[in-house]
Amino acid sequence: SSPYIYPRRLTSHASMHDSTISLVGTPSEHAKVRFDRRDKDRILTYEPTHRWWTPPLRAWLFELNHEILLLLIGWNITVAVLANYTNLCGDIDDDPTPTSNPTSLCDEDWVMSDAIVFNALGVGMFLLLAFRAHEGYGRFWDGRKAWGRVRECCRDLTRQICFHVSVNNEPEHEEDRRRAIAYVGAFASTLKLTLRRERNAVPELGDILCFQDILNIERATVMPQFCLDVISHYLVTQQREGRLGEYTLGIMTSTCIAHLVDAMGTCERIRNTPIPLSYTLHLRFFVVVWLALYPLHLVVAYGWFAIPLASLIDYAVLGIEAMACEIENPFGYHKNCIDLCAFCKGIVADTQEILKRVEHPEAALVFETSQVRAMDRQLFENGSPSDKQRLQDMYHDRSVCRKEKSSLFEKVWARNQKNHPVLSTEEESDASRTSTRSSS
Repeated sequence: SSPYIYPRRLTSHASMHDSTISLVGTPSEHAKVRFDRRDKDRILTYEPTHRWWTPPLRAWLFELNHEILLLLIGWNITVAVLANYTNLCGDIDDDPTPTSNPTSLCDEDWVMSDAIVFNALGVGMFLLLAFRAHEGYGRFWDGRKAWGRVRECCRDLTRQICFHVSVNNEPEHEEDRRRAIAYVGAFASTLKLTLRRERNAVPELGDILCFQDILNIERATVMPQFCLDVISHYLVTQQREGRLGEYTLGIMTSTCIAHLVDAMGTCERIRNTPIPLSYTLHLRFFVVVWLALYPLHLVVAYGWFAIPLASLIDYAVLGIEAMACEIENPFGYHKNCIDLCAFCKGIVADTQEILKRVEHPEAALVFETSQVRAMDRQLFENGSPSDKQRLQDMYHDRSVCRKEKSSLFEKVWARNQKNHPVLSTEEESDASRTSTRSSS
């Protein structure tokens, strides 16, 4: 009845709603992404508390703006040469004065010798650079917090699946649980691939999922969302079959699944929403113009020494701008980006460790209190002489720690009693009896 005709969306993403489109992945589709190019991982790992000269040399070199830096260094040399061999900034030999700067190559009355204009422009430029660097670090820190939340939620979700879903030692249910926990680790790996615009998931998931699961993940439009859908389907199925409580299902959904979706949205917002292009272009144009004009001022006061000074300033300013550009998207392969590969490997290792600990035949020996107490007694009764000696060392270490803690407690108690004196035991009992009599 509407007079408007809405055109049919012919994109592959919209056609997924059609029931005739299969959701199952095929090897032919994987062949299209098998040879996807991946950049070389250049991320640096360095402890900031170490000495400042210990990082590798490439930590001091920025990866962007190399062409602009070389162009400006060449311009600095050209300015010094023109100032010395031409009358670009006046002829200093025509009227030399005793008070003139011996290193200067220009006339002191030249228009570029005024430092007020350059200082004013420099203050404005560095304010813009500081704002850009602050915004870039804010995005970097938001991404780091999001991935920290991903790791915490993956651990918590794995723990709750292992301890709240009853499998009753049935092989089929245990296999379903292993697959669900593998999808927990797959969520982190596919989120990394999505943020890096990659699709080939075999290198990350080949050890924890079967090939058909990997093909199904690659078939999905949003791969991490597909992983969450599989996990949610598993939890709902377990609740319907009575192996998971309804209240526990709600807790797992609200404390884990929802937080994973929120973290995924935060990462996508950072990745897909760069700093406005107009701001970036305006800042870069302003920086390049200022750096190109500044050697004309330095050559008046420093002559040939203006070349290294101007080049050093170029390197510092362009390095700050390059650093801000690198951390604007902290999910790439640059050396200043977040190490997502380490995050994903850690999440997979943590989830698999929790699963193996729960399924281990000796799980009761580490979880049950009675079993642990019995094994503790056996250490003294049936232990070897070497084990008994090690236990004696443990007791010695514990007694030393207790003495240190007790002495520290006595010092704190004495200091507090000196500052705030309290009643002794007899005085406190007399005060309590007096208060009892008065109340009666």
